[in-house]
Amino acid sequence: MDALMGKTSPKFIVLLFLFLLLLPLTLSADVLLKIDTASTSVLRGMEKEHFRVCMKHDAFIIATADDIAQAELERADIAYEILDDNAWQNPYYLLNKPVLDADSDVVLHADDIAIVRASEADVLRLIADGNDVVRLFDQSLPLDHQTFNTSGLAKSNNGLSKSISRNLPQVADSTFRAYVQRLQDFKTRYCLSDSIDSARDWLYDRFLEFGYTTVETDQFIGPYQTTQYNVFAIKPGTQGTDRVIVVGGHYDSIVFD
Repeated sequence: MDALMGKTSPKFIVLLFLFLLLLPLTLSADVLLKIDTASTSVLRGMEKEHFRVCMKHDAFIIATADDIAQAELERADIAYEILDDNAWQNPYYLLNKPVLDADSDVVLHADDIAIVRASEADVLRLIADGNDVVRLFDQSLPLDHQTFNTSGLAKSNNGLSKSISRNLPQVADSTFRAYVQRLQDFKTRYCLSDSIDSARDWLYDRFLEFGYTTVETDQFIGPYQTTQYNVFAIKPGTQGTDRVIVVGGHYDSIVFD
């Protein structure tokens, strides 16, 4: 060892010492935090690299934070609770009106919701117990509500055919807003929640309201062997009836606030 140290330059020794000194900082794990929503105004300036909101509740937010973010929170005198000091090592799931047992790995239980760590087998058990399960993701959600801007949407006809442009004035911007807002009001349309059924029924009724006479649902097996449904309507054409034009979109989604 002495011979090795004798052949090593002092500069290398200093660099090695600094590396070993800083190693615990670089390896420190992110934590999962619960913060009261009253503090959100202070959080807006925090960098996403260090602080990411993954869920919003009326009373609090759930966020991922590193050491730098925690230090900023403490400097701003913002109280927080550490829910998991080794965040995202296992998937998190949100349960509405949870049915929990002794095997549930509960991270948070507040009012009528719970957040649990769960494997795929655990999720199947939770669903079998009657839970509405929504998976959380390590992403950065906006702290503030986002406005759906429809201004001029129905009046923009660049590149559209004459027949479509001729009918655009019949479409009101407020209609776009109303439909998007109604879908958002379901809170979540995640395929493992009961809200997906309500959204499906709402879409079915809207098709009937629009005057479609053929409105049906198509059943298929979704995640975790759950039964899911497509909703579709058929409008017979008046020209070129040998062609089939399909217009579709997803109605399942996750909105965390």
